[in-house]
Parts: sequence; C-alpha cells; structure tokens
Amino acid sequence: MSEPVYLPKVGMTMEEGTLCRWLVADGAQVSRGQPIFEMETEKVEMEVEADGDGLLKQLVAEGTQLKPGDVVGCLLAPGESTPQALLDRVAAQLAGAVAGAPTSPPQSPSPQAERGMVQPSGGRPLRVSPIARRLAQEHGIELSRLAGSGPDGRIVEQDVRRAIEAAAQAPAAPARAQAVGSAAVAYAGRRRTIGERMLQSLGSMAQLTLVSEAPVDDAVKMIRGLNREWRRDGAVVTLTALVVRAVALALREHPRFNARLEADQILMLPEVNVGVAVDLDEGLMVPVVRGADARPLKDVATAVHELVEKARSGKLTPDDVTGGTFTVSSLEPTRVDAFTPIINPPQAAILGVGRVRDVAAFEEERVVRARVTTLSLTFDHRVSDGAPAARFLGRVAELLERPYLLM
Repeated sequence: MSEPVYLPKVGMTMEEGTLCRWLVADGAQVSRGQPIFEMETEKVEMEVEADGDGLLKQLVAEGTQLKPGDVVGCLLAPGESTPQALLDRVAAQLAGAVAGAPTSPPQSPSPQAERGMVQPSGGRPLRVSPIARRLAQEHGIELSRLAGSGPDGRIVEQDVRRAIEAAAQAPAAPARAQAVGSAAVAYAGRRRTIGERMLQSLGSMAQLTLVSEAPVDDAVKMIRGLNREWRRDGAVVTLTALVVRAVALALREHPRFNARLEADQILMLPEVNVGVAVDLDEGLMVPVVRGADARPLKDVATAVHELVEKARSGKLTPDDVTGGTFTVSSLEPTRVDAFTPIINPPQAAILGVGRVRDVAAFEEERVVRARVTTLSLTFDHRVSDGAPAARFLGRVAELLERPYLLM
C-alpha cells in the first residue's frame, strides 16, 4: 500500500516552502526516521524524515515551491507502482502553483507525471543550496546562468559569490540599461513572505506604539562584569539578553501581553516564549527563547547568543522558530533612537529597543552624563488598552534600570 510523502507545515504562519534537495535516490529503500529531503521556508531550513518504510518515489523536482500538505513523493512496496490518483494530485499542485489559483485535478496527467517526476516549467530543475538561492535573490543573480561546482552540478554559496564579484568588476553598462536591469531584486521568497505578513499584521490589528526611556548605566556595568565572570563558561551577555529576561518577568505580571486573539476570545498563554528578531541579508528571522521567565539570566543570555549564531549560520531548526508568544526587536547597534515595530502575528505585542546613547541627567543638583535606551512597545488595542500597556512598559524599563532584579 503506497504512503504519500508530504511537505510538512512548520509553524502556524507557514504558507509555502521549497523542496531544496532530495537526500535519497529515486527508488531507494528508506526506513522510518531517515532524512529523505531538505526543505526551506521563510523561517528555517530543515531535513524531513520518512514517516514509514518503503521504496521512495520522487514526484516533485528539486527547487519546487509548494504549499504545506502538498505531496512530494510516496513510499511504495516492492513491485508496487505509483497510484495514478497521486500523480494527478501532484500535477494539479504544480498547475495551481504556476497559475496562482486554487488547484483542480486535470483530466489527464502530464507527460512528466506519467514518468513519475513532475517538474516546474522550464526543463531540467536547478540544483541549488538554500544559502546560494538566498544570496542570488538578494543580489539579483540569475541561477540559470551559473555552473554549479557542488555534487551533481549543484550550485553552492561559492558559485553565487563568484558571480557577485564578477558582476561588480564587469564594465559599466550604458546608463539606460543599468537603470533598467542592474538594480532590480526579485520580490520573492522570504522577502515577499515577510512583506506580506507585515502588511497583513497592520491591516488586521489595531496597533498602537508607546515609547519610554530606560536608564541603562547599571545594566551596561553589569553586562561588562558578567561577561568577565562568565567568560569561562562560554556565556555572552548582551543588552538584548537583559531585555528578553526583563520582558519575560514583566509578562508574568502582565499576562494580557502574552496572549493572542482567536475569534471572540483573548487567550492568555501559559508559556512565556520570547522571540528575538535577527537581521540577516535575506530578511529577518525570529528564533525563540522558550520559558524565558523561568530560566536564570545566564541561561537566557546563553540561549540568545546560541540562537543568533544559529540564525546567521543557517542552522535553525523548526523548534527554534516556532511557539513565540512575544517578540523583541533590537536596533541597539545602529543609530536609531526609537521606531514603531510591527507585531508578529498572532502575537499581541512587540518591543523595539533603540541604541544606547548619552543624555544629561541630574544627580544631587549636579548635571551628569547618563546612558539610556528607548523602548517602543507596539500592542494590539483590541487585546488591551493604553494604561495597562504603559504599566507593562514601565515595568520593563524599571527592571532594566535595576538590573540586579533580573538575576
């Protein structure tokens, strides 16, 4: 009895994914739990394991974009052929993806489906690593023009980087051609997903932003001291780690902001899982520090550091990026003082953190130099009101001003 292989849904907000590479040859025997293909979403790259035993029949080519739940292959018993209904379903999936419309089963399967492999239009599918694909999209490199140096001609990161360098060194084109062609970057992949999600967020929530300054003189001193103390253990303390811990403790006292709106109910969530927005060339990633309210500061700092490094190296797992209940977005390394962060749905709030800057302050009738950061809380006005939001924001600022409370 054949068993379909599906593209899994990773997180509540996933709308599409790309089958990047098959890890098992077509027709090979696989067993339950064995990785069989790599996929990529707007949030994460991952390996997908087989749910059963059998001979793997690949029904979708590498590089194909699909929706969660779409069929990519099937597991067959020895001597069993691929069911015609499954071939029809895969052909319909791809027909719908090309047309951009809901799929409907065709009257007869395509020639590719009859051969047991459905490909996007355009001939032989490209073999491209996820990192190479992202770089190409970011820099406007046409993958079809590259020769891959990886296994089986796969285009890898170094191939794209060489193309970027070659483009930068190429003679300047006439002004008109340069204006038309060289500045264009495809609005696709993660960039498109982020943009559409943020637009949806603004269009579906009553978002309001409150702004407050938080003194961080003691926090900066504590960060330096803790980094000296914890260096042997590999812990790295940053202002972002302190903010994550402060937010988590404040959410325990103000659960309305650790919530989501579902139909006619505001659900206060039992876990405090704080997402940390990480800036990457191909767009934001938001790995999640789980149970941040119940973990000591050293543990939170280590988790933040490890998640940021995993995001930058493309090694995040589905568990790393799902389940967030609140998000922290920091522009502290930049020259931005304050901004209006957009809520990451279905969450009810997000906190923005600006740069640390010097200001004049009074101390016993003397003017002294003090360091502050600006906190920008955007919340969904359907879930709570301005006064409770102000109290929550004030508590976060108080915890940063008195950082020993975070220990």
